[in-house]
Amino acid sequence: ASRVISAQVTSARVSSTITVTNTTSNQAQALAGIRCAGASRCTIEASDVQLVGADTQPNAQITATGIVCDAGACPTITRSNVAGLSRAGNLRNARYGGGGVVAPGSTLVSANRISAGCSGGNGVGLSASGRIENNLVYGPHCGGSFSSGTALATGLLISGEADVHSNTIHAGGALDGVASGQTGCQSTGISLAGGTATLRNNIVLAPVCTAQRALFAPSAPGVLEHNDLYSGVLYFDGATALTNIADVNALFG
Repeated sequence: ASRVISAQVTSARVSSTITVTNTTSNQAQALAGIRCAGASRCTIEASDVQLVGADTQPNAQITATGIVCDAGACPTITRSNVAGLSRAGNLRNARYGGGGVVAPGSTLVSANRISAGCSGGNGVGLSASGRIENNLVYGPHCGGSFSSGTALATGLLISGEADVHSNTIHAGGALDGVASGQTGCQSTGISLAGGTATLRNNIVLAPVCTAQRALFAPSAPGVLEHNDLYSGVLYFDGATALTNIADVNALFG
């Protein structure tokens, strides 16, 4: 069974500070600081969201996300500070996932500071579509574990049609579980999971893990202009890894 701690929001605007404490448990737990479900229309602005971790028993499975919106439930998320799980309680026999913000559908995500926190087993700073602008987004920096194997860290996961403009996106990468048997990590700055994306004027970094790529694009973005990419692999389409910016630019004329 899942343990869900969330704010079920149906009002037009949310502006609040929410702290979630993960208590001791060996069961699967799904935690959300703000949860906008179904027909909700949540305008989230100037909010502070934090998920506070605690000790857990072995075999815990924690999915902790600052803001979770159903498709179309959050028209705007602006000027907010969103922090994922603050610490991992067990780096041996536990799994940590989730991240900062999940906002599929047509959402304006603007001028936020978003961190995936300790969701390092498979964490994402921001998973969204719509207009994504002027944000600081960080993937997970902790929460890797032996049970995770290779920890997966992503800064921005684009889940539909998106216009991504003037953001700083850091993939992160959790290596805190290596001493407990974690095998390593993989960091991805931006991952294009679907839809057509326009990427302009972004700074994208993925420097932490041995396996690193600034952009993972199985289907090419519609526009890729004036972005600064910092990673061992700058662009990976699923088959070919490009490490030279001239080769990346050549793909788009």
